[in-house]
Amino acid sequence: MKDFLKNLALLFLGAGTLGAGIENEGVFGAAFAGVSTDASRRIVNHVGPLADFAVPKVLAARAEKRTLQEGESSPLKADLVLDDGTVTNLSPAEVSWTVPGDAVAIENHLATAVKVSGRMSVSLQASAHGMSATFFIRLKPGEEPSTATAGLPPALSGSTDLGQGGWLHSPWFGNFFRGNEKWLHHGSHGWLFTVPGQGNSMWMWNPHQRWLWTSPSIYPHLYRNKDGSWLYFVAYGPTLRFYYNQTTNAYEQALP
Repeated sequence: MKDFLKNLALLFLGAGTLGAGIENEGVFGAAFAGVSTDASRRIVNHVGPLADFAVPKVLAARAEKRTLQEGESSPLKADLVLDDGTVTNLSPAEVSWTVPGDAVAIENHLATAVKVSGRMSVSLQASAHGMSATFFIRLKPGEEPSTATAGLPPALSGSTDLGQGGWLHSPWFGNFFRGNEKWLHHGSHGWLFTVPGQGNSMWMWNPHQRWLWTSPSIYPHLYRNKDGSWLYFVAYGPTLRFYYNQTTNAYEQALP
């Protein structure tokens, strides 16, 4: 019997050499086995007869973001860890998700913080292939708007309180004093009545210039509505302030 198998193996090897000019070597009856990966190398699978011996051992689950602010969302992911150490990413169709309470909503494998009353941790559970995994995400409430900037045009919403009895600082507009209603006093422009414009722009009114329009992206350029002129604001000191009129190509004194 041993001689028969040896002769049969030699017959196959000879056929391979004659037919294709390729010499093959191997052990008769050995099983083929290998490992395949995708381009990202995140999915690792055994192939061949030996792959049947890799048994699912642990379900691992996670959220891409570990902390969510109210209104934020994070994709949910789950992996299957096999007993040989390889890991396979599970498709969304293979995993079901549950979460206690109503602080987090799960839809289409996306976790969203919807009701956050304070800083807390919430447990999420994934189930797949007869196994389950539990993990936690942290929640925190949304940022409360500053009372110092409440009611200001959106263009000035990024201002910070200087702690000097109503004075604020805008990164693009400079220092100004918050007055009553929609009035403010600017260090260079004097008293201004302000209303929001389209987008992140705003309108400003004073007795001398009437309505002026500007925005963070174009200031110190201003548009003067009463004559359709574009002005460029220039300050040479505490009292020397001018507008360069780009229509007349002349300087105008800026009166507060």
